[in-house]
Amino acid sequence: MRNLKVLLLLVAATCLVAQAFAEKQAALKKEEKPVSKKDVPKKQVAKKDEKPVAKKDGRDATEKKESDMTKEELRNKRDGELWQIEDIAAAQEARDEARREAKDEAKDEAKDEVEKRQFVIFAASAQHAITPGATLRGTSVQALLKKNSAYSTAVAGSIENYSRWTMFLNHCEVTDGQVSNPFVNIPPGKQEGFASRKTSMSLVGSWVYCSYRVHGAVVHIMYDSPYSFTWHANWLAVAITGPYTHMNAYKMYHSDCDSWCRHMSLKRFWSNVSPVEICNKGFCVKATMGTSHHPIIDIKVYPTTYSGTSMSVQNSLANSFNPAAKWDNFIKNQFYH
Repeated sequence: MRNLKVLLLLVAATCLVAQAFAEKQAALKKEEKPVSKKDVPKKQVAKKDEKPVAKKDGRDATEKKESDMTKEELRNKRDGELWQIEDIAAAQEARDEARREAKDEAKDEAKDEVEKRQFVIFAASAQHAITPGATLRGTSVQALLKKNSAYSTAVAGSIENYSRWTMFLNHCEVTDGQVSNPFVNIPPGKQEGFASRKTSMSLVGSWVYCSYRVHGAVVHIMYDSPYSFTWHANWLAVAITGPYTHMNAYKMYHSDCDSWCRHMSLKRFWSNVSPVEICNKGFCVKATMGTSHHPIIDIKVYPTTYSGTSMSVQNSLANSFNPAAKWDNFIKNQFYH
């Protein structure tokens, strides 16, 4: 009987252990089981199943539909779209305009560059037609100036006649100093020189006035190179008048004139050496002067028309296309810029 009780206790213990083991295995399987949609909260399921909404007609679904907009909202929306389109069109038009302007500017620059080269070639051809006259044959303006280099004030220069008419010396007046190489008549297509200097043992420089008659006009020339630059400077003046206008060194230096002053160009040559120039009576004159106590003066006399140029100038320009028109442009660029 005692053994039977022990056996029953062992069987009961074994059953309890087996039941506990089975419950533990069941609990483990229950933890590994996937969560069903029923067990997941509604919000979580919604997020899991949520898919991106495709755009329709280029608009996001979150945007308000036009059918749901008020008239004011719809009008503002369409105005904004129109403004955007206008801004894009205006920007494109501005870019196109900038490109056109840049293209036109490049064309104009290229054209100007070609015209400048042609102008330089044309001017050089005309210059080449002028040959030294009697006063410069075998010498130069620099050599005339060098002869008077021992004097503290000395001037030398030349006059070039591009016209077909001889420039006849009309009158000369020496106010200060003395002329060492006198002014002379200037034949067509020729360059003639002149020179002057201060007088020895004097405190004044060289102040000279001369005039030329050429084909009904009178060309007036005045220059003054002072002994001292303390209160003074080099001055040069040119004028073109009719045959009955009286001028002299004092009147041209002090601009003591009436109506003919508009036909005169006077300048102080100190730091700026741009030329003096004037046109009248079918002629134009351009002249420059140095700024030192030994300046060189360069004077050119041009007819305003090609038919008025010397034969040497016309022969030199004969190979140019339409030389008469080019001469007109040459005079315009030289004197009417």
